[in-house]
Parts: sequence; structure tokens; C-alpha cells
Amino acid sequence: MIKATSRQRGIINAVISADGYINGNDLAKINQISAKTVQREIKDINDFLQSYNCEIISKRSHGYKIKYDNYDDYKMLKSIVGEIDCNCVYTLEENRVEWLIRKLAFLYVDSETESIKQDELCDELFISLSTLKNDLKVVKSILHNYDLKLSRKGNSGVYISGDEAKFRYFLSDYIVHKIGQEKSGTILEMIDIKSSESIKSIIIDVINKYDLNITDLGFDNLFNHIVITITRIKNDKIINEEKVKHIPEDEIEYEASLNLCRQICKLTEIEFPTAEVVYIYQHLKSQNRLFKDDNYSIDEEDSNNLKTIRKSLKEIYLQIGIDFTHDEILENGLLVHLKSVLHRIQYKMKIRNNLLDQIKKNYVLAYELANFLAKAIEEDMNVEVDENEVGFLALHFGGALERMNIKGRKDRLRVIVICASGMGTSILLRSKLSNRFGSKIQICGVYPSYKLEELDFKDIDLIISTINLQYKNLPIINVSPILSDTDMNKINHFISKGNENYKLDIKSYFKDEIFSSNLNKDNYLDVVEYMSNKMYELGYIDEVMKNSFMEREKLSSTEIGNMVAIPHAIVGEVKKPGIYVAILEEPIKWVYSEVQLVMMIAINKDVFLEHENLFLDIYNQVDEMYKVEKIINKKDLNYIKKLY
Repeated sequence: MIKATSRQRGIINAVISADGYINGNDLAKINQISAKTVQREIKDINDFLQSYNCEIISKRSHGYKIKYDNYDDYKMLKSIVGEIDCNCVYTLEENRVEWLIRKLAFLYVDSETESIKQDELCDELFISLSTLKNDLKVVKSILHNYDLKLSRKGNSGVYISGDEAKFRYFLSDYIVHKIGQEKSGTILEMIDIKSSESIKSIIIDVINKYDLNITDLGFDNLFNHIVITITRIKNDKIINEEKVKHIPEDEIEYEASLNLCRQICKLTEIEFPTAEVVYIYQHLKSQNRLFKDDNYSIDEEDSNNLKTIRKSLKEIYLQIGIDFTHDEILENGLLVHLKSVLHRIQYKMKIRNNLLDQIKKNYVLAYELANFLAKAIEEDMNVEVDENEVGFLALHFGGALERMNIKGRKDRLRVIVICASGMGTSILLRSKLSNRFGSKIQICGVYPSYKLEELDFKDIDLIISTINLQYKNLPIINVSPILSDTDMNKINHFISKGNENYKLDIKSYFKDEIFSSNLNKDNYLDVVEYMSNKMYELGYIDEVMKNSFMEREKLSSTEIGNMVAIPHAIVGEVKKPGIYVAILEEPIKWVYSEVQLVMMIAINKDVFLEHENLFLDIYNQVDEMYKVEKIINKKDLNYIKKLY
């Protein structure tokens, strides 16, 4: 039988320990070898793994993962290569931190053993005390985000302390949603499967009986909350009644909460105190209404909210030039949504937006517009709107932008045809286009290529050309002079979907004078201030936009992961479009993580509005750590230009 070397056993252990995919760079760091050596070793490792019907597979942009057909063979492999009984060798700090948080959280759930000694944690993780202390600093910062503390209890060890309601939110949000059920299995482990299904049936019955409107996310959150509540009540941990405000008992959501608690009480033989009933009411109240129908009547709260919405839409029009003031669908959607948002804020019930990262990257403009509304809400109502809520508000603006055809698609696209094959072909081409797409396009002229310089492309949406052309700010569809079926399909696709393949010439925005290869700053706001000042001094932006970069960064971090931040602003004037690239001398703490590559974007509003995928195009070249490291190490603007 082929034997595995100690290095290969280390690689196998790391892959098994990863709980999913692990990239080659991490494997290299763990085993103190190069990424190329990892690739070379895995080829030999798979020969060894054949005896156990296992294989290490790779997936682009994800990394490596162990694949097996039979769990008994896989279990045997783990024992042969020296896998530890705890099922995971936590060689990566991220994995250890997740394990520590999970461990401490479920000690907290069990009121009898809520603390644990540090040497016990070291033994379980197979790490030194100094490594543990560094990991606990990260744990402490994560708990701080939930207003919880990592405390010490004499000689008995460390434990989580804090308000009961905040701890429950932490359990639901971090343990279930961030770490994930597939990794933690935590909430379902609190009760048996039969009880779990019964609770879900009770929730569905109550929702149907009282005609409540709840999303799938809301249903999951409510279920998780009830399971956590049952466990906590069993351990005499209940919500402080002093913090519960008076609730109008005639409200439908309160009646539904009472009914729900009565049925769960019969199922579990656990009494729900008034404070717990109220907390379930708050869950229902914060998400009951999903849309504004004919039966929806505007109350005083709605009237105040409507003023705030209209105020923000006017501000968007003044600052950005997009007029949503006549969009009733947007106004009504925001009105209903805002009621739920404010109830969640009032009851201090945070919500996790699992789409937030995708929204920030794919719908940048919609997210920026939602920030205008968030700012108006904070000013008018003296509350704080977190980025998860802003992300949900952004979806309404995304829909509004689509309705406005913000990317330039109108009822009929205005088209110029460039044809180099003579008058006869031009006439035929124009006739075929008109006959096929007459109701969807307006042909504004057919011209030979040499007249390009004389043409006015203002208000033109598309160029259809029989020769290869490059024109900076307009999409071009190349066709054959006879207009084949393939050509017809390309045009039809553009009309219905927009030109998804048309991308801005991003590399043209990178300039030598706005490139810093070794910027020495140790505070992220100092970085933004320095870069925006330089763009202002060099005549790229006006003073309003210079200040807007700082205001935008303070509102919500523009870091996107992988040590990259992309500061941007949409308020103010761009005099010369450009992307300022700065490579920092050393990584610095931004808001959530370290950043060393900064790309500050100053692009004209009209271009920004027409190219919502601009940020996604930029992100695609820095979406992996190895790509970012190459940019940082090369410190070469020409290399960056080649990427785009």
C-alpha cells in the first residue's frame, strides 16, 4: 500500500479540518510550503487516497475539499492519517475563533457550567496559552458587536456575560446565520426532531389563523427564537420584564402571540411569562405587513414615515438628479417596509441580511440611494439604521431603477447603423432591421464608417455595425451584412436584457498621477482624506465630492474583503474621471478588517448610472487574496491596467 509522508498527512488533515473548501494559499501557510508544492503533493496524495475510496478535489475560486463515497472508509482514513478525536485540527485562527464562540455560547445556554478554564480550551484545541489569548481577543471583539462581554469568573475560567435578550439575538444571528446550521447544528440540537416539527406546525397554524404575512426568513427567525426561548426558560433565564413596554392587547399580533405560546406550553409543559409573550409579539409585529393592499389604512405613524420618505426622495433628486418623486410603487413599498424597520429598531431586534454583500457589490447605486433614506430616518426619528436594514431598503430602489430603465433602455431604442458594403446592402440591412424590430428600435441613420467622426451620438442607445468598431461610451453589436439568425438573436437579447457584455473601458481611468505605490498612513480616514484631497488638487473632482468621500466612508465602510477598500461618492462633480489606486506601505485596520489596496472611484454620474456593473467589474479582479497579493507585491500600475 502507498504510504503518505508527514507533509502529505498534514495537507490531508488541513483539508479534512476545513469544514468545506480551503484555498491553496491557506494550505501552503499551514504546512509552511509553497502553493505550487501543495498542487504537486495533492497529485501524489490522491494516489494514496484511492485505497480509502476518497479524493481531494479542487474547484476554481474555492480551493480544495475532501470527497468520499463511503463514510466508514473516510473515518478509517481520518484515523490512519492521525486525525484527532475532536473531529477538527483547528490550525486556522478563523476556525478556532468559531469553535471558541460556539463552545462558550453553549456553555452559557447550560446555566450549570457556563464557564471554562483556559487550560481546558488549550487542551481541546491543541494550542498554547499565548495563542489562545490572542484568539480570545478576537472573540471579545465579536461579542462586543452584540453588546456582550467575555468575562472571567475567579479561577473557574472565562464565560459570556450580558443582557439576556442580546444573548438570544447573538445565538440566532451569529451561531445560526453566520456560522451556519450545517457547521454548528446548534439550534436543532436544543430539542428533539419531533418537537421541532411540532413547533413549526404550530407556527404555521397561527400564521394562517390570524392571516399574518411572514417571509421565509421571518419564519426561520421566529422558529429559532422559540427554540432558544424554550431552552432558556428551562434554565430559568427569561427576558427582564422591566424592559418590556406596554403592548396594546387588542392588536392581532398580540392575540396571535398568546395563542402561539399557549399551544407551545401544551407541547412542552413550559409556562411562558408575559415578557416572553411580548417578545414573540415583537417578532410578529416587526414583519407582519409585506405589502400595501386596498385594505391598508394610513395611520399617524405612516404619515410621519411618508414625510421622511418624500424628504429623502427630494434630496436624491437634488443631489443625484434621479427623480423618484412620482414613483408610487417605490413610495408605497418603502412606506410598508419602513414600518417593520422602525418596529425592529424600537424593540432592538436586529436582523441579518444574508444578501448584504451581494447587494453592495451588484447594486451599488441602489445601496447608495438607500443610504439617503437611512440618513433621513436617523435625522427625523433619532434612531440608528444599521447596514443590514439599508441593504433591504436598497432592494426597493433597485426595483425603481429597473422601472426607470436607468441603463438607457427606452420604449424604442435609438440606433445608428454602420455599414461598409454599399448602398444596396445598407437598404437591405435597414429594411430587415425595421421589419424585425420596428416596434422596438428607431433607426436614426445608416452611415459608412468614415463618417463616424462627423456623427452626433447624443441620445443614441446602440450602434449596429457590419465592421469591427470601438466606441468608448456606447454598446456596439457587430453583425454580418446579410443579418443572420445569430445576429437577430444578439440584437433581440440586447433589446430584452440590455447589453450584459458591454463593459466600460475601466483601464482608461487609471492614471500615473493618481497612483501611490507605497502610501504611508495608519488610519483609514487619513487614507480617504489624503486621496480625495489629491484628486481635488489635481482637478479630478470639486470640493463637494472631496468632502463627500469622507462623509460616505463615515456612513458605511467601503471595504470589500481581501484587504481591499473601494471608496466612492455620488454627490458632487467629476471634472476628470479617474480611479486613484493606492497600495499602503503596511496593511491597516479599516473598520472590520485589514486593508492594503485602496481604489478610489471618481466617475461621471451619467456613466455611473448607465454602468451599474462597474463595481462588480472592478471587484472581479480582486475577489481572491492571491490576486490582491500580486497587485500589492508588483506595485505596478501597468500590471493593474492589464487586468482590466
